[in-house]
Amino acid sequence: MTPRNKLINAGRKRAEASIGATLTWAGTAYPCTCSPLTNARRLNDNGGGFQLFDDCVVFLRLEAVGGTGPREQAAVTLSPGNGATARSMRVTAVDINPGNGTLTLRLNSISQGS
Repeated sequence: MTPRNKLINAGRKRAEASIGATLTWAGTAYPCTCSPLTNARRLNDNGGGFQLFDDCVVFLRLEAVGGTGPREQAAVTLSPGNGATARSMRVTAVDINPGNGTLTLRLNSISQGS
């Protein structure tokens, strides 16, 4: 691991410990950081109707998940930390950035689209 990645991971570990957020997938809870939870249905300016937007973006350290993580359409539970209520979510996109050791998951409410 490069010195830059060590610094990034150390900062993420501090943020994870401070926030206390976890993402549970396949029965295991992983420490994470995440964006604020939102309501994903918003009016689309390009012709009306509703368009799906991410409810939340989650950042996981690759080393925390053993180099792999949930795939698209996986059901997960996000506990945002700081006493917030856990929510069932579905992974809509996965981005892996091995350069900084980050797995980025885009999540929507598990009930969206049903």
